[in-house]
Amino acid sequence: MNRNELIHNLKSGSVQVTFKKIDGDMRKMLCTLQEDVIPKITGKKKENKDVLAVWDLGKKDWRSFRIDSVKGVKLVTEHEHK
Repeated sequence: MNRNELIHNLKSGSVQVTFKKIDGDMRKMLCTLQEDVIPKITGKKKENKDVLAVWDLGKKDWRSFRIDSVKGVKLVTEHEHK
């Protein structure tokens, strides 16, 4: 899945992303970019095409990961994430 497809899916719902952290550990994160879920963004954001900032549904905070570190992506239904 490329960056644009991933962003599209994140804006449409919840996604479980599996990625390799900088320290080498693997992490699974349930995240989204749905406008009705994320806090209102104010100010300008600097975009880095290599890194994607997402709303971590578990930690209720912004987190980011490198696109090239993604090992798996799973779309999550409402039923699965409750």
